[in-house]
Amino acid sequence: MIEPNELWILLVTFSVIIVFFSVLSLLFLQGKAFFLISGYNMLSAAKQAEYDPKKLGRFMAVFMWITNGFLIALLFVILLNQETYVISLVIFMIVTMVGLLIYGNTGNRLKRTREDGIESSRYDV
Repeated sequence: MIEPNELWILLVTFSVIIVFFSVLSLLFLQGKAFFLISGYNMLSAAKQAEYDPKKLGRFMAVFMWITNGFLIALLFVILLNQETYVISLVIFMIVTMVGLLIYGNTGNRLKRTREDGIESSRYDV
């Protein structure tokens, strides 16, 4: 059972993280937080021009919202004192995050297309 003092710390910590990720997701949707994406930030201006900022921002926002969903579920499972579900949820969260990272980094999904004015390797044969 969780002690009242530990419960307070847990609730405050999870709440701060959830609010932080929510604000980040909104900033990504507005295109104002790309400097936080280290791989994108370190690219040259020519390479950055290959990527569609709207697609990248939307992908990062969805990633943050899925992470928030897992954190909220994890908080409820911890509060209900279900240790076996905590382990299962953490494993499922890790597998989902790795899957999302693989999905976002393969197939040129975040690059501009011909309709955007820049040719992508997706159309090269």
